Amino acid sequence: MEFLNSVISTTAGFKAVLKAVRKNELPLEASGLSSVHKAAVISALIKQSGKKAVVITPDEAEAVKIAEDTVSLGINTVILPSRDLFIGDITAASKEYEHGRIDTLSRMLDGDFELVCLSAEAATEYTLPPQVLKDSVIKLEQGLCVRLEELAERLVAAGYSRTEMVEGSGQFAVRGGIVDIFAVNEQKPIRIEFWGDEIDSIAYFDAFTQRREENAPSVKICPAAEVLCTAERLKTLLLDYVDSSKKLSDNQRNQICRDIDKIKSGVAFPLDRYIRLICGDANVFSYLEDPVIITSETVALRERLKNLSFTRDEDIKTYLEEGFLSDGTAKLYLDDAELMQIVSKGVLLDNFLPSSLPFELKKLITFDFKRNSAWGGDIKVLKEDIGYILSCGGLAVVAAAHEKAAKIITEDLNKAGIGAMFLKEVKGLPSRGVVVTLGGLSSGFEIPESKFLFITHRYIAAEKKPSVKKNKNGFNSLEELKLGDYVVHASHGIGIFDG
Repeated sequence: MEFLNSVISTTAGFKAVLKAVRKNELPLEASGLSSVHKAAVISALIKQSGKKAVVITPDEAEAVKIAEDTVSLGINTVILPSRDLFIGDITAASKEYEHGRIDTLSRMLDGDFELVCLSAEAATEYTLPPQVLKDSVIKLEQGLCVRLEELAERLVAAGYSRTEMVEGSGQFAVRGGIVDIFAVNEQKPIRIEFWGDEIDSIAYFDAFTQRREENAPSVKICPAAEVLCTAERLKTLLLDYVDSSKKLSDNQRNQICRDIDKIKSGVAFPLDRYIRLICGDANVFSYLEDPVIITSETVALRERLKNLSFTRDEDIKTYLEEGFLSDGTAKLYLDDAELMQIVSKGVLLDNFLPSSLPFELKKLITFDFKRNSAWGGDIKVLKEDIGYILSCGGLAVVAAAHEKAAKIITEDLNKAGIGAMFLKEVKGLPSRGVVVTLGGLSSGFEIPESKFLFITHRYIAAEKKPSVKKNKNGFNSLEELKLGDYVVHASHGIGIFDG
């Protein structure tokens, strides 16, 4: 439904936003926009400006909603989920969201996106630097010569776990001249067959039946962890840190020494507790070059940051007392002021005008868009809604989920005395009348100044959707574990849950 971008781009409010972005007259505030309006404005802004964008929302649900609508509007959108940091000695930890973040960051590194949607929580999280991610990606293709032992070492260094059989994401197995890898950026595991040191074939296979499926000429394997560090480098970092830190408590010093002993013994422990030593200041914005920074619902965003800070500060205080963190490692997130400094260089999209902001606005723009609920299927209601816009000499577009439904709607409207035409692909819109086409958004909307009405019959969700998040501290019980999840124990290090 990319035709909606051209409709939005003709409005006075959008033209003012686009002009301000092009002239860098930022920050600007644009009010009068519901979620679907924001998605439409963001999509048109990306298409008209030719720039990539990032939208920061108060929570992940809003990020997903905007992402789904922008995908429907023809934007190459990625979602960066938030993840839990594991600092203390934990009994179980899922890597699902970490793998999702790595997949998104990899796409951003490759430039395979137009828009990044993320919550305030995800926006404040540190991650691996772009160059580290780039250096950690393993690219394999048929005919390439590589030693099996070398490939296994590179996979372990990239955060993969070696197992007898691949059952979950982030695992690999070696059997003779065959290497099975479940890359975190793939939906299915990959089987690589060697002839000596040469890759003879690459194919996907079913993890449950182990049956080989379609062939692949090449494959890219992204790392399986956000915090990557060789044992030797980590040992050096910690030894230098202990030597240079004069204010370590006994608990803190003893914990670091225990971790150094674990490194020497090859016992794994959560590297998140040293994320700042390993990753420095790298965050999602390190992967963006001159993007349009967009925020949704600024007041709610600031309130969410305030609540996050309180919760995080309490957790960090406990970890400091227990010795898992110290003064030099305790800054685990961007603080409120740092994120608001980034926000102050962008576009603020809100339903209502914020009463106060921590920075001065250069532009204030008001949109006169109206939001309509999705149409429930009653042809009489549809006739009434369309009749109003037609009486003003305007245009109504009805989006249906499937071609069969679209044709039925077109036929019913014509029977009801409203001339409608079905267009499977909309190349251009008439100035007035009724058009039925394919697609859908989270809700419909009206643009009075353009005499335009968009009615969505059914919501068409984006292809990718983050799954429901697990308990913030790991799992609620061992019954929630599934095959392939990582299990971290204080004494035994990292293992794989195998039932």
